[in-house]
Amino acid sequence: EEEVLPGDSVCPGLILRNSEVGAGAVTVEPYAVRKMCMNGAITGDALRKIHLGEELALGEVLSPETRAHVHAALYGSVRDVIRSVLVAENFRETVKRMREAAGLKLGDKPIETVEMAAEVYFLNDTERQSILTEYLGGKDFTAWGLANAFTAAAKDLDADRSTDFERIGGALMTEKKKMEALVVA
Repeated sequence: EEEVLPGDSVCPGLILRNSEVGAGAVTVEPYAVRKMCMNGAITGDALRKIHLGEELALGEVLSPETRAHVHAALYGSVRDVIRSVLVAENFRETVKRMREAAGLKLGDKPIETVEMAAEVYFLNDTERQSILTEYLGGKDFTAWGLANAFTAAAKDLDADRSTDFERIGGALMTEKKKMEALVVA
């Protein structure tokens, strides 16, 4: 656990997904949970590996030995990424970027900031209004505040769109170019 601001701490975690219904991919992503509200943010890219399970392309024949190597490589990759995500120094670096977001004022025009974010992230009117409500309610007109508006709004969305909002929130917390792009003069 690390503090971004006094009394406002985040805990490290990860998201592990495995699709068995069509996508055929395993995904591991770093995740941070803000303790004061239990909102979460996907804080970076980690690993996405396609796997076909037992399905093979037409005419493809893999020996049991080759299949064992393919599975071992996949499991080894997932294990290595999980270890990397949970290394304390990597999390401290993420928190350092979050602190930068907390110090980056996006301007004194919160409505215009949200309008710009709505265009950049292709928000519909309901989503835009939800972000605006959270952003104004939080009274924190920094990149950190806007990121947390996205992660708060994520709670009211379906699983796929919620993940999108957690990813946007994470990018606004940790990627300086994404933060600076929403500064309104």
